[in-house]
Amino acid sequence: MVKNSKDFMKRWQLDYKVKIQFDFKHHAVANHKTPFFKLKNALVSFRFYSFAILYYSLIISWFMKRKYLLVTLFVIVGIVGFAGVQYLPTSENEGVSVTLDSVSTRRDLRRSFFDKREILVVYGAKDPNLQQLYQKLLEELSKQELTRSRRSVKVSFKSVAEVDQEIFKTSIVYLVGAVNENPFIKKYMANTPFQISETDITIGTKSIPNNNSILGVCFYPSPLDSKLPFAYLTGTDAKEVFELFADKVAERGQSFYRQNLEYEVYEQKERLVMGDFNTRWGIEGSTFFDFATGTRVLLDTEEFKFIDHQKAIDTADVTKKLREVKAAKAKVVNFVGNGNVPKITYNFYTCTEEKGLMTGNTDHSTFDPATNAVHTIVNNIYAHNNIGRDNALVLYNLIGESSKTIFNVGLPIYFTDTWQMKGYKYWAARLVESENTYTVAELLDNSFLEMESSLIRDCMASTFTDFLVKTWGKDRYLIQYKNISLSDAEIKRLNVKWQQYLEELPKAHPKIQKQAKTLPYLKGFNFAHEGYSIYNGYGSQKATESLLKQKNMGSNAMAIA
Repeated sequence: MVKNSKDFMKRWQLDYKVKIQFDFKHHAVANHKTPFFKLKNALVSFRFYSFAILYYSLIISWFMKRKYLLVTLFVIVGIVGFAGVQYLPTSENEGVSVTLDSVSTRRDLRRSFFDKREILVVYGAKDPNLQQLYQKLLEELSKQELTRSRRSVKVSFKSVAEVDQEIFKTSIVYLVGAVNENPFIKKYMANTPFQISETDITIGTKSIPNNNSILGVCFYPSPLDSKLPFAYLTGTDAKEVFELFADKVAERGQSFYRQNLEYEVYEQKERLVMGDFNTRWGIEGSTFFDFATGTRVLLDTEEFKFIDHQKAIDTADVTKKLREVKAAKAKVVNFVGNGNVPKITYNFYTCTEEKGLMTGNTDHSTFDPATNAVHTIVNNIYAHNNIGRDNALVLYNLIGESSKTIFNVGLPIYFTDTWQMKGYKYWAARLVESENTYTVAELLDNSFLEMESSLIRDCMASTFTDFLVKTWGKDRYLIQYKNISLSDAEIKRLNVKWQQYLEELPKAHPKIQKQAKTLPYLKGFNFAHEGYSIYNGYGSQKATESLLKQKNMGSNAMAIA
């Protein structure tokens, strides 16, 4: 019970402060993602506090004399202002700096970037041939129009001789070139936590060897306007820098500037060191990843090269692995009838996070035609799962790509026996039983397949390949591979045979019967993908730590959102 006005004020301040704290935290968590919700939160909070001031003023004035009403209003406004500042929502994954006016935040840089959606590329090169290569590459890129993608930007370009430092006050600048051939990089790198010499690259207090390595930074506060971002790609070898830049443009087009983390160090076009900045734009220790050590070459022959990362495979297993890749290659070559395949480099990784951080792709296995390399995770989870990406690389070299997705996806898996452990025919039989198969018309429709589940698509593609090889024969299949041409009548006739083929699969590959387990009382969480990067997403160490915490809390189930 409130005994007097002073007790009432103390009680009210406590209750009201809790309400303000809850209100701000609720809106920060639920609606922090878009500018619309930021505006909505501000309006909701304004209406709430305006009403609260009036409401509680009337109540307090009931207990107090009228002459204290103005004082009461002043106190309430002070409480509201204090609470509002104290519980203002912060940007994701960082705390708000004490000196907001002097230190730009990631949100400031993102806002400037999305407001402009324009990047000025300033290249520096002393070699006239390299200058021409930059100009040709950037001229083609600058002609591309903006797309609907939020990451798409309009690109303009100039050589370093055509600009002065004033551009950093008005433009989002991307600097590219060797550190000694682009003066702006050499000048403004001093304001960042990085230094590059012929022998080392310094990252904060850490130093790594410079083996013709390349440093990419995106985004950092511009030296002349800290609310604008700038980025750079540099190293000590001018040719290596250009080749990596050209690869980024070829792979990502107008999104060439994007990186997995805010700074990355490449060696032979492979990410080895990477991380994020802290709120003061220094190096954040918790997100520093160094894969520069722990990489070793286990095999180097005329046909194959094996690169092991962080002891993914034992030296004793190299001979067995070599037999496997030789047999797989021979199977494809014998089918196609042409054996001219360049040397293939196999990269082996221990886990999803490691492969994702180093290559930018968390899939079990991928191939890169630019480097003629295969990147594969090797651990107990994937021990008996062959998805055929090395076959895809061999086929790419032998017969190129088909105009139809179904051929590009299906033929590499056709040569495997353990796709998703049990093989593609076993899983195709399960799709037949559940009535989840595709017609021939759907299989030949690239747009349709783009919208479908990759698991179902891959299973159907490899099964369809087996059907076509049996129906047409290998020679006709290879003739049709590049540009298949079938009339509507041919598609209808082929579909009749295809449906007959599918009907036989459950008989030839019956479902393995298993005794259903009795489930206990389930206690679990909804495990949502709250991370925006590979290091805090589903396949990360942080995700594993979260699951272990849930288990320690008594959880025995999990739902993935």
